[in-house]
Amino acid sequence: MPIDGRVVRRRTFITMGVALLVACTPDSEPQPGDAFPHGDSFPRSGLANAKSGDEVYWLVPLTNLASSDLTLSTVAPRVTSGPIHFDSALYYNQEDLPAPFVAWIGQAGSPGNPRAFESRHVQGLTLRSGDTLSGSILLKFTMTATPTPNASATDVVVNYQRDGRSYVESLRQVLFVTSDSDPRPPEE
Repeated sequence: MPIDGRVVRRRTFITMGVALLVACTPDSEPQPGDAFPHGDSFPRSGLANAKSGDEVYWLVPLTNLASSDLTLSTVAPRVTSGPIHFDSALYYNQEDLPAPFVAWIGQAGSPGNPRAFESRHVQGLTLRSGDTLSGSILLKFTMTATPTPNASATDVVVNYQRDGRSYVESLRQVLFVTSDSDPRPPEE
C-alpha cells in the first residue's frame, strides 16, 4: 500500500518535534561542576562551649573560576553529625555584618548574631565569572541539644546553573562544634 505524502510529512514533523523536545529539556541530574577552587588544604573551623538552643553560622567562601556567570540554586552541608540541625543558607552584604568571621555561635539575642542583620536566601544569587562574592554566604544551624562531646558538619554541596545547565559541586570544609572549652577540630 503506498504511503501518502502527508503521512510522511506528519511522521517527519513528529520525529523532529520529539528530537527538539529532548534536546531542549534541561538535565534532570546535575553534572559535576568545576567553578570553585579545590586545593590540598581545606578550612577547618571550631566552636567551643556549645549548648542546646545555640545558633551556629558557618562561612562558605565562593569564587567563580568558570568562564561564565553562574546562579546559585542551593548551598548545604553534605553531612551533619551530632545534635546540629541545618536551617538555611543565607547571603549577607559584607558591610552589614559587624566584622568578618569564619564561624559564630551564640544565643538568638547575643551581640554579633548574624540574625540581627539583613539577609536573603542564596537561591537565585548570581556570581560573575572570575569574581568572589562581595558579601558572605553563611550556613545557619541550630544546636538541638548540648553536644556530648561534639557535633560537626562536613563538606558543602553547591548546586548551581551555568549556561542553561545544572551543576553540583562539593567543597571540602569541616565545622567542629564542642561543649568543651577547646574549639580545635580533630585532625583528619
